[in-house]
Parts: sequence; C-alpha cells; structure tokens
Amino acid sequence: MESLKRLVIIFSILFVASLSFNLISSADSVGNSDVITEDDAINVSKEYLSDSDDFNVTGNLTVMEIELEKEKNVLVYNIELKDESDIEYQVIVNAETEVIISSETLVIVDEGTEDIIQQADIKPEKSEKPDVEAKEKKPKTQMKFMAEDDDKLNGKYVSFEYNDSTGEITNFTLGATPVFSSILIDDWSPVIKHSGSEIRFEMKSKSDIDDDEDGLERITLEIHDNPNGLIKVDMKGTRNVTFVLSDDISGEVNDAKNAVNLSGALNGTLVQIGHENGTVDFSTDGNKNFTANVTDAKLMFRTHPVTVMTQAQFNHRSRVTAGIMAGDVGAEVDIEDGNSSSTVVYDSLNISIEQVENNTVSINISSELSQGTTVSLSVSSDILEVIQKENVTILFDGKQIQMADNYDDIMNPDDDDGAAEYLVVVGSEDVEVLVSIPHFSAHSITITTGDTGDAVAAGTDLPDLPATEEEATGVPGFGSVLATLGLLMVYLLGRRE
Repeated sequence: MESLKRLVIIFSILFVASLSFNLISSADSVGNSDVITEDDAINVSKEYLSDSDDFNVTGNLTVMEIELEKEKNVLVYNIELKDESDIEYQVIVNAETEVIISSETLVIVDEGTEDIIQQADIKPEKSEKPDVEAKEKKPKTQMKFMAEDDDKLNGKYVSFEYNDSTGEITNFTLGATPVFSSILIDDWSPVIKHSGSEIRFEMKSKSDIDDDEDGLERITLEIHDNPNGLIKVDMKGTRNVTFVLSDDISGEVNDAKNAVNLSGALNGTLVQIGHENGTVDFSTDGNKNFTANVTDAKLMFRTHPVTVMTQAQFNHRSRVTAGIMAGDVGAEVDIEDGNSSSTVVYDSLNISIEQVENNTVSINISSELSQGTTVSLSVSSDILEVIQKENVTILFDGKQIQMADNYDDIMNPDDDDGAAEYLVVVGSEDVEVLVSIPHFSAHSITITTGDTGDAVAAGTDLPDLPATEEEATGVPGFGSVLATLGLLMVYLLGRRE
C-alpha cells in the first residue's frame, strides 16, 4: 500500500509540474508575440493626436507612461502623453497592427492656477461611435459634386471648372492643392452626365479609321470626387489628351512613355491601365505640359495621398494601384457612410451598394463578360468597427469564403478551382478588402463583423485541430507520460489485489 501511495504522490507532482511548464510556455509565447516596438507605438500615437481634428495639441507631446497590456485577448500599448499646455491624453494602440483602438483627453489644466478644468472618463472610441441612423441625422460632408454656377463644380475632395464651348477642364483641385491648370481632349464636344460622386463627359463620333463594328469613336472622361482625385479616360478611337500641371507640381515621363509621375505639392501618376491592346504615348514640353496620344486604351490619373498608415496599408494600396494598372482590379468601391460613397469601374462591371448598416456592408455586382476579376472595397471604420482582421467576415453569394494566400493569389481569380477568395487590411480609419470573383453572373459581396455562426453552419470548414500532441498541450510527450503512469498504476493495483 505504501508503494501505491508513493506512486500516486509522484504522479501528482509530475502532473502539477507539467501543467506549470505549460502555463510558463504559454506566457512566454504571449510575451514573444510579433508586436511593434514601444517607439513605433509612441510615434503612431503622436502622429494620430497631432493630425486628428478631435484634439488641439499644443507643441510637442511627451510620453508620461506606457504599458503593454492584454485587453479582450488583444495585446495593446496603453500610452499616456502630455502636450506643452499640460493637456494629458490617453491612446490605446493595438500592439500587433498599430491600429488606434481608443483615444481621449485625460486632464485639462488651467495654465494660470494649475487647477484641473476637466477630467474625462476613458471610453473606447469604438463604443462611442453612433450607428448609421444616428449619423444620418447629422450627416458628414458627402462625396458628391454640386454645381456652384454654370461652369464650376465642387465636391468634398475635388473641384474644377468646365468650359462647355471648348470642352476644356480648368483649375482641377484636390483638397486645397491645385493639380491641373488645364485638361483638354482634341476635337471634344461631350455630353455631361452627373451622378453623385461622379462627373462623366461622353462623346460619340463617326470615324473612318475606327475598327469598331458600328464605326463609332467613343470617348469618355470621368472625374470622381474621392480622396485620390481620380480621373479616367476611356478611348475607343484615337485622340490627343493634353494635361497642363499647376505651378507647384512638376512631372516626368517614364522610359516606356506610357506614364507621367507627378511630384511637388502632391505625388500622383498619369498612366495607361487595363488589358487593352491599345497604346498611350506621352510627349512633353518641359515638366508642365504633357500630351498623351491615346489609341483604343484607358488612361488614369490618381494621387498617392500622404496619410498616417501602417506598413500593411501602404503595401495594400501599392498592390491595388499595380493591379489597376495591370487590369487585374476591375473596380474600386469607397464607402464612407450610408450617404457617401464612390464607385470607380475599370472593366465592364455593374455595381450597386445594397446595404450600409452598423458592422455590415453589402454590394451587388454583375458583368456582361464572363471572365473573372478582383474588386477593391474600402469601408470606413465608422461603419465596420474592427480591431483585427480576424474579426472581419466576407460572404460571397451568402457563403463565407477563404482568405487568399497572398496578393498574387488574390489578383488571379482563376487559380483556385472557381472559388472566390479575399484579403483584408484593417487601418485606423477604414477596412480595406480585396475580393476575387472567378466568373460572372450576378453576385453579392457582404462584409460584416461579429457573429459568423450562420456562415459556419452554411458549410465553412472549421479551423484544423492541433496536428500533434505537442501542439495540443504545449508540453512535449505530456500525454505519453500520463498514459504510461496510468498503466503502471493499473498494473500495481492488479498485483495488490
């Protein structure tokens, strides 16, 4: 009996020791997570507070305290800062994604008496955001063009003037920055169509050299009121398009002569896009005046806004731009709220925004063409309240789809046996999603956060179980040790009886 007691004691000691080792290993794995450095978190916080319209930061910010904590299973940096007016702020930063989770003014001090004027409760911004219905009562400025007079159109981001006698677009401005003093297409007398955030100039004309079946040249110029100040020219036929840059911007033609890189007051690109076999050939007179001879091709202008973003966001936007140029991205949809959105179509797609609610956005998309494409969607974080990309669910025709392996994978809609895929990047101000559509009929895309139980019930594979005993317990051979000891106890008990 004494032998059996000793064995039980030994077994208990081994069991407790193994559990302790497992807990220590788990703690070490948390501590060694792929987190940003304190300096990076501090820099993100300082940039956010200085750039945000919600705070009036005076002078330089000084870090008072910084701690790495775990909040709702997410590693965060809790940072307290103070400006030169002794106003204190708290910023909570996701330690893995650099996303600002919450920010608040802590203490406002009277400079004369040093008395505390205000001390605010710290509440995450996510929980304070109103739902879409509340926003509609006090709408933000919308992405939408409004006619100031007969020849001037103003949007939230873009403004310009138009001369209906010559067809010339002048004083094209993005924000407060003049970009083009003139944009002019040769022999151009278009019809103007205005729809929300898009102004479209269209012209059709007979052409002896055009090889379309109906013998018509079709020329379209679109201007979109979005943060990129996007302009798209779609040419079926041949025309010269001349761009004259503003005083504070200069340009340089690339070696292939199918693009102009702009720099100065802002950075941007004039470039041929798409799969078409047509040509764009730029010539220049100095660094201000550029003429593109466009034949059966598409030409795009877009800026590269300077904003605070993570490296993942920068890489994402760079790949989206490259995908547009290569013809792999068929459309961009930018949704700021239920009343403000911008849709830019590069291929023959039909897109409608069907639902914009708190934590859910849905669009319908169709095409007369059969080949697949990839669509880029950007949704404001006011709508999708997301901390990590794992909280985002993408439904394609009502069923949850899998994440693509990488950007090469998502830009190729034909490489996954007809299955749609997605990639997602979560930023401080928006959620950016790419969805590959392998073939066309009519489809729906839904982006949502929160409970995904319905999607899993519809047939989505559950995550794989641990492949090895070591993965399941975190202790090598732990199960084997327990099994061996258990068999030994049974054997000894048998002998005892």
